[in-house]
Amino acid sequence: DLLLLDEATSAMDELTEAALFQALQVALPEVTVIFITHRPTAWRFAQAVWHLEDGRVTMEQPGCTGP
Repeated sequence: DLLLLDEATSAMDELTEAALFQALQVALPEVTVIFITHRPTAWRFAQAVWHLEDGRVTMEQPGCTGP
């Protein structure tokens, strides 16, 4: 299963954003979540981060840690 979120937390404060990610981890532990964001605060919840520029991956950061 796959859940795609595009700028889902753009209007949230950091505490609400953290609560959302924690809830997703509990409610959907077996679902792959692709989270599109411009907010670096959301990166800390990722297992991997890819930076896209002009349609190409320009940076990859594996092994990010969650809350």
